[in-house]
Amino acid sequence: MAVTQNLPETWLGRRLALWLRKPVLVTLGQRAIDVERLGYRLRLVPHDNVSEKRVLFTPQFFDSEELSLLRQRIRPGYRFLDVGANAGLYALFVAARAGVDANIIAVEPQPAMLERLTTNIALNNFSTIHVAPIALADRDGTITLRLSADNRGQASVAASEGEPVDVPCRTLLSLMDTRGMQQADAMKIDIEGAEDIVLTAFYKTAPRERWPRLVFIERNSSKWRTDVIALMTGIGYRELNPGRMNVILELT
Repeated sequence: MAVTQNLPETWLGRRLALWLRKPVLVTLGQRAIDVERLGYRLRLVPHDNVSEKRVLFTPQFFDSEELSLLRQRIRPGYRFLDVGANAGLYALFVAARAGVDANIIAVEPQPAMLERLTTNIALNNFSTIHVAPIALADRDGTITLRLSADNRGQASVAASEGEPVDVPCRTLLSLMDTRGMQQADAMKIDIEGAEDIVLTAFYKTAPRERWPRLVFIERNSSKWRTDVIALMTGIGYRELNPGRMNVILELT
């Protein structure tokens, strides 16, 4: 781990990291490991979650463009939406830097990841992160989430395969109303191909003063029925220099 954390963010650095981490993962098996990464404490279970695996061995590679931009923008009282929070990596990053007046909503419906998320929040005593144990959709009610056995981070309401589990769902605007968030300074949304379901409904109903100012969206356009990037750039967002894993949009 000491070696992989110091590798350069190049093709060769990434290949070396993949090779070096294999024997460690075999040794760890299904065990959790407590570490400090990205400025906060974490209990990581890397065997079944790609995001936890990445941040354990190569935190310098983990969404480096996105986190660098966030680091520049975060200020006291920052308002942040982490949709598809996973183990909480983005929400914790903001909480570690935004002070006691921050308002952070971490949305995670998957039971196993919800437990990891709440554990990581507790390890850091972050009272500014409010967990929403629901899925986001285009309506309030219940929706079927499909779980992946190989990668916990691939659970999705848009998937056709995987173990089904029914979870409560809300619209993004409904969630913001419930949690008292008028407007988010930034939002990360990574829900494995269901981003268009959530965002199309949101931008159809939410007034402009409720729109997030900065949005990070995972590149899932091949799974979308509606091109949300085109939708958002057509209503007043501009695309910034893209991250490796995400499209970055800013409200103009």
